[in-house]
Amino acid sequence: MVTGFFNQPGNCPATLNIVTATTPDTSVTATACVEVQPQCFIPGINILPDQTELKNIGSVFNNSTFYVAGVLIIENMGATFTNCTLYTAAGANIIVNNATITLNNSYIIACDTMWQGFTMMADAWIQAR
Repeated sequence: MVTGFFNQPGNCPATLNIVTATTPDTSVTATACVEVQPQCFIPGINILPDQTELKNIGSVFNNSTFYVAGVLIIENMGATFTNCTLYTAAGANIIVNNATITLNNSYIIACDTMWQGFTMMADAWIQAR
């Protein structure tokens, strides 16, 4: 399976996105004609790849824009988003485990398809202000 991001917004067939799959022995490149919604691919957006754990990248975010590409895991130390926007991919999921996610004047917006929402595990909290 090849996963990645289409980062060139536009309509088919005018816009083609290029995907490259690389193994230790070879590299294969293909183009795909996929309509990409521009609101989710803002220049300078911070992409959170599938299975991102916030404990590995920090817990306090200010004035930032994120794209949640799959499962986002918030554990133990929690996460605070202030004046942030989180765009979610189709089927994205935010898992909160033994932590609190705090949204201060922040938004979570589905791109063009529904996301799965939050999965709240043991001792998990959401604070929205």
